[in-house]
This record gives sequence, structure tokens and C-alpha cells, in this order.
Amino acid sequence: MRKILCVCNTYFQLIEAIQLKNVLFSKDSVTVAFSNLSRNAGQIIDRLSTLKVFNSCYLWQCREQMNLQSSNRKENLSVTIKEIVGNGGFGNPFESDFYDDLIYYNQFDNLKVVFAELYEKNPQIKVSRFEEGIFSYADGEYLAKKDKIVNPLRKILGKKTLLECQHNFYCFYPELYKGHLNPVQIPKIEADEKTAQVLSKLFHTSTAVYPQKYIFFSSVFDFEGGAPVGELNVIKQVAALIGNENLIVKVHPRDSIDRFVSAGLNVDNNSAIPWEAIQLGRDFSNHIFLTVNSGSVLSVSMLQEKKPKIHFLYKLCDLCGNPAASVNTRKISEILSETCLKDKLSDVDAPESLDAILD
Repeated sequence: MRKILCVCNTYFQLIEAIQLKNVLFSKDSVTVAFSNLSRNAGQIIDRLSTLKVFNSCYLWQCREQMNLQSSNRKENLSVTIKEIVGNGGFGNPFESDFYDDLIYYNQFDNLKVVFAELYEKNPQIKVSRFEEGIFSYADGEYLAKKDKIVNPLRKILGKKTLLECQHNFYCFYPELYKGHLNPVQIPKIEADEKTAQVLSKLFHTSTAVYPQKYIFFSSVFDFEGGAPVGELNVIKQVAALIGNENLIVKVHPRDSIDRFVSAGLNVDNNSAIPWEAIQLGRDFSNHIFLTVNSGSVLSVSMLQEKKPKIHFLYKLCDLCGNPAASVNTRKISEILSETCLKDKLSDVDAPESLDAILD
């Protein structure tokens, strides 16, 4: 029996960890560490502990460490040393245990310190990554400036680096992964199976009801990545075209609900619940999903037999002043052109005109 640590920073990653435990790792001891970066993280971990899905559950206190770039030089030097020698970490309770496997997605200082400490207890530890939505399939490994110091010093000390210990990439669509890791398929989450039932209890999804035919998923590119792309203006145009009573806005966790309410739009009161948890086990085939370029509309839809219609509306926005939005849009275009996904994306498009959303 292996002992596995899954480090999760988002609810999507947590959902993956639950499915991995229930299906691929059912005979293994699995610990989940869920960061305090997600809304209501502490409440969710308490609830998850009572459901007995994992052998151990921890709330990962890492917000302070993720902002070390703005900290003083002494703190950065301390973290660098911890990444090199693998002791005296951030005091997370799971760091003192022996693990055979470490699975993560986000690569940053806090994770590297955890790896360094776990490596000291088990130099044969295997490291793997899991996906963060379909846009994450390109190799996300990178060398930060500090890694150019940390990695050579670890090698001098006879210690492997994080990247040298990597093995698998756990994902729902291994045929899309073109990186250097070994792709391992995460089995599809079925509506009537254990993971879907766990998610319903964990997030209380029964309270989420959607009588509106159109659901708009907001993104972050009106306030991140560069100049605003004009998403709110597009949503108001949609409301005027189809009738405000037929539209509800699922607000992004980092977005402000107030700006949509002030515009007179209907806002989903369950926006704090991860959409993937809501959509699993539901039939949204009679709904129409709209977004500028949010990947959450695809995560579950592509796994379901009965799919909603999905319209990406980035062609109706001004992306030229927002480099991050442009990169994200290019990824969407590449996915929509994948021939191996033709069947899964038959009801997905990126229309030139708003009239195309009319059913």
C-alpha cells in the first residue's frame, strides 16, 4: 500500500483528488492538503474530514508563503535554504510524514519546500502532476530565478530536484497531453457513482437551481492580465437580446458580484460553489453556456453524454490590450480545432455575432 500526498490549491484539483482516491488509489493511503487560497477552504476541509474520503485531511496554510516575492530579502533567503536542504519548513503538519508519492499542480516556493522535506524522509519519492482544466495540458514546468541557485546546490549535495522526480501526469484526456511525463487517465466521473455523491454532500449542491436557459460564466480579464476586455458590456448585450429573465451570471471567484448586480443582472447566489461540483450529476443539455473564455464551461461538459451548447464570445471583446486574455483565447482556439475532440466539442463554437446564441 502506497502513501500518497495530494496538494490541492483549487476546488477542481480537490475534485480530481477525490476521484483519484475513489478509483485509482482506493487501496492506498491518501492524504489531501487543501490550501487556504480558496473561498471557504476551512469549512470544506472540516466537512470533507467527516465524509471519510481520505485517510487524512489538512488545511494548508500557504497564503503568506505565496506572497514571498513582496517580502524582505531575509525571508527569501530563508526559503531558498529550506528548498536546498529540506528542513525547517513552514510547519505544515503533513510535512513530517513519510510519503511514497507527491501529486500537485501549482509549482511555487511552498510546494518546493514541502518536496524538499519529503525527499529527506524518502529519496525515492515519486512526484506527479494533475491537470487544472483542459488548458493546463502543456508542460507547466519552469525554472524560477531562484531555481538556478537551488537546483545546482541540491545536485552538489546529492539531492534530486522536484522536476527530476516527476513521473506521471494525471488527466481526463491523455490523448491531448504532449509533454514529457507519462499521461495517466483519470476515469470519468459518473453522475451515479461515489465521487459525484461525495461532491453533492461536500458542497450542498442541491441548493443550486437554474431555471434560466442561459448561464454566463464570467472570467477574470476585465480586471486581470491587462486592459479590460469589455466582458460586462457583452453580458449586458446578451441580456438585452435574450431577456434578462432568461440569463444568470455565474461569477468568477476573484470577480466582484457587485458590478453585475449594479448592472441589473441576475447573479448566481451559489457562485462560491465550484461549478464542476454543481454540473456533475445534473443534466444541462437544455441550457446554453456562455463565456468570453472561461475553461470551466468545458471541464465537465466534455465528460458528459448529454452536453449543453457552449458559445465562447471572445470574438466580441477587445483583447488587444490584454496579453493574458489573448494567450487564453489562443488555447481555446487550439482546443476547438483538435480533431480528436470533434465529437466532444460538436456543440461548442466561438461565434462572430451575438445572434448565433439564439436557440
